[in-house]
Amino acid sequence: MKRSMLLIMLVGCAGDTDKGLSDTATATTTVPAGPAVEDVLTAWLVGTFDSTKQASEDFSFFEVQLVACRVPVSGFDTHTIYVEQAYMDDLDNPYRQRVYTVDGMEEDGWAETRVFGLDDPAAAIHLCDEPERLSLRKANLDLRVGCGVQVEWVEETRFVGGTTDDSCQNSLAGATYATSEVTITDSRIASLDQGFTDDGTKVWGADEAYIFRRQDDVSEAIPYEAP
Repeated sequence: MKRSMLLIMLVGCAGDTDKGLSDTATATTTVPAGPAVEDVLTAWLVGTFDSTKQASEDFSFFEVQLVACRVPVSGFDTHTIYVEQAYMDDLDNPYRQRVYTVDGMEEDGWAETRVFGLDDPAAAIHLCDEPERLSLRKANLDLRVGCGVQVEWVEETRFVGGTTDDSCQNSLAGATYATSEVTITDSRIASLDQGFTDDGTKVWGADEAYIFRRQDDVSEAIPYEAP
C-alpha cells in the first residue's frame, strides 16, 4: 500500500478517533468569552507535534514532525507563526516551511490564517529553537493566495474549517489546485490535504486526515469558556 502523500498542511481531529474529520454540518457555534478567538487559535497552533502514533498504527502514513512557534515579522500587525514540517528521520531537512498570520474575523467565533512562503527557507531551518535569530519581513514573504484556512469555534472544544475555494494553486502530480480541511484542538492538529485537476479529479492526497499529536505543554493556551 502506498504511503499517503502529505504536502500542504494545516491543520483536523475527529473527536476521540483518528478516522476522518469532524462533521461540521451539524456543529453548533457558541460565541466564546474571555480570550480573543485569534489568541486561542494561535496558542493551539504553536508547539511540537508529530504523527508517530498514527504511522505506527497505519503504515500508509509517514512519521512527520510539525513544529510551530511565534516569530516577529516586520510589517505585520497580527499574530505571526513560523511552521516547519519534516520527516522524523530527517529533521534537518524540512520539506515544508511557511509563515502564517492569524486574525479574527467579523463573524463571532471565526478566525483565519494566511499562508506565506519564505524567500530563503534554508536560513530558517530550526528557527523555533531561536525565533529571533532571523529578521523576517513582510516584504520578503510570498503570499500563497487561497491556501490559508478559515476556521470556526464549534461545540466549545475545537476549531474546524479549511480552504474556501479552488484558488490555492498547486502543480504536484498534474494538479492545478489544492484544498485543505482542518481541525485544531489544544492537544492535536489534523489535516486532510488533497490536489485536484481543473475538472475536480483528485490526483494526490490521503483519504483520511493526518493526525499530529502535541508533544509539549500547551501552557500558553487559555481554553475558551462558555458565556
